[in-house]
Amino acid sequence: NFFCLNLIVGILINNFTENRKLMSANNSLTERQRNYVETVASIGQKLLNMKDPPPTQECRKRLYFVATHPYFERSITSVIILNMIILSTYHYGQTKHWTRMQDIGNYFCTSVFTVEATIKIISYGPKSYFKENWNRFDFMIVALSLTGLLLPGASGISAVRVLRIGRLFRLVHAAKGLQKLFNTMFEGQNLAYFANVGVLCLAVLFMFGVAGVSMFGRLQRTHGLDHNLNFETIDNAML
Repeated sequence: NFFCLNLIVGILINNFTENRKLMSANNSLTERQRNYVETVASIGQKLLNMKDPPPTQECRKRLYFVATHPYFERSITSVIILNMIILSTYHYGQTKHWTRMQDIGNYFCTSVFTVEATIKIISYGPKSYFKENWNRFDFMIVALSLTGLLLPGASGISAVRVLRIGRLFRLVHAAKGLQKLFNTMFEGQNLAYFANVGVLCLAVLFMFGVAGVSMFGRLQRTHGLDHNLNFETIDNAML
């Protein structure tokens, strides 16, 4: 884990270095040229961040006021944290009463998220709502959660329920500093860098797996070694 953390930090430092070189290249420009570049960049950023005007209908205007209020977003963040706590309490052999309490908590959280999505869709309008990537992500999680509640016995529904953990990423959207770090990690060529990191980690695991098979592949299945935990094959050794 520490090795992977160093690789991720290395990617961020590399991205910072490239941006610094790009900024240093602007030193060859004159003062007037730099002002022009900064003005164009500022206008482009404002155009990207420009929001649609608030609705004029009285009902939608009130919902828009609720959706854009800071306390509304903080309340939703609190419900997300509550939902993560509920999901973390699942364990093997739990009682039916405990499972019932978890279901009630999940019903409550899903209802809150459904109401939130409904308020935003009505107040923003479907076009403006689905224009933002985070809103599309929120709507997908809500749709999957409702599917899990309405079709509890359907095949493959367990995998759908697992995807509810995706709500944790909404905390990235709520924390501005974390959001900047998240965007930096997944912008431009950084995804390709992470692919290289993944290949390197897989190569290291493969090397240790081969070494494990060579040194411990013929050990008898005793003292903690069984049909799952052993070094007899390369895949078991890598695990």
